[in-house]
Amino acid sequence: MIWTPDSIIHDRYQLLHLKRDRPGHQVWLALDQASNQRVIIKTLSFTGQIHWDEVKLFEREISVLQRLDHPRIPTYVDDFTLDHPHYQKCLVESYLHAPSLQAFLDRHQDIPLNQIWAIASQVLDILTDLHRQDPPILHRDIKPSNILIDRDKQVYLIDLGSIGVDRENLNNLDVPTTVGSYGYTPMEQFMGQAQQASDLYALGATLMQLISQTAPTELLSSKLRLLLPAECQVVVPYREWLYRLTAPQAIDRFQTAQDAQFSLKAIQSRSPALTETVSKTYLNIDQSELEWRLTLAPVWNTQTISSRDLGLLLGLMAVPVVFGVIEAQRFLSLFQGFGLWGTEILTLGLCVTPALLFAPRLFRQLLQQELVLRPGQWIVVKRLLAQVQISSQKYDWCDLSSIHLAKNAKQRWQIKIQDQTSLDQSLVQYLTSQDVIQIYRTLE
Repeated sequence: MIWTPDSIIHDRYQLLHLKRDRPGHQVWLALDQASNQRVIIKTLSFTGQIHWDEVKLFEREISVLQRLDHPRIPTYVDDFTLDHPHYQKCLVESYLHAPSLQAFLDRHQDIPLNQIWAIASQVLDILTDLHRQDPPILHRDIKPSNILIDRDKQVYLIDLGSIGVDRENLNNLDVPTTVGSYGYTPMEQFMGQAQQASDLYALGATLMQLISQTAPTELLSSKLRLLLPAECQVVVPYREWLYRLTAPQAIDRFQTAQDAQFSLKAIQSRSPALTETVSKTYLNIDQSELEWRLTLAPVWNTQTISSRDLGLLLGLMAVPVVFGVIEAQRFLSLFQGFGLWGTEILTLGLCVTPALLFAPRLFRQLLQQELVLRPGQWIVVKRLLAQVQISSQKYDWCDLSSIHLAKNAKQRWQIKIQDQTSLDQSLVQYLTSQDVIQIYRTLE
């Protein structure tokens, strides 16, 4: 018989509608009349359009679901074979009433970042359980359409049709590994060497797609690394976590889902809070894969001036005074009419006044402050005078309690930092409202 909606299959399952149809494979939503519950029926038809590897994968999915009992994965219900109009295998599994992440992407619906990290954490929990099986189970096809999320924000992982095993833990197993979806599959998996880190790459690619609303294939750089667009508002430690999750070489990734989970939770617990106090604008920041670098005019006032700054300023002011006094005395000695004290007062006035007026301004022009951020590790604040470093202060990332923007005058903003042992220290000042947003995005 030809399958159509309302057909009764295997004297038990009433077909409702076809969910997916590709050569040799169909997925139907059906009603199990025995339990009055909705189920999913997957079919594999033995026609000339399928390969023997697909048969082995289908049988492996049945075998794994029969012994796997996980609340976030569809459960096994039944399997059977039919021989009319052609021979086909059928797998019945529970139906999960929840939309996939692909549905959010198709609607161009943004998912808040905090929810994306929650999704990542739940998927990592599922992968940890799969990878701990004996032998470890690899999903090998993680992508938005295979991750469901219900109204209670509970995440489910579906479609184990590409499952395999970690070859490092089980040798000589004749199961194909060259499966997966383009854009989500790392190179080693295409080469038939899937491992636990391969599932982590696919998860990272999925998360980056949710954040950027851009397919992973469009996020690839010339070095085959997935990179988020600069405008994506992702905190540096999370960004670097994603980059490690999707490193091109498997050896550079987290090696287990549990390791990735520990790292994610550490970021969530240690990441300093940033209070946003400004409308979002844009500023260019030099960035590499390892660190971010920002150079701007520093704070320099009576509250933040350091003793070294003061000494350098006095030294800068002394230069024109010393040379000015020598030259002024030589010049004024050519004229008569001034007494000893009058000459010295005039000389001092002619030399000190420019120094007082222009030396601080020149000092401020020559003085720069540089912020170097090593994501999740530290922030270094450097003072430079005429591009020469004169001081450096390092803050451990885990010791930071807040990084915030504060407005001290119209169109004047400051970045302030506070650690667990000191009061607020201003880092950068004289930022207009058009200077702030990328700093906010970097430090938040």
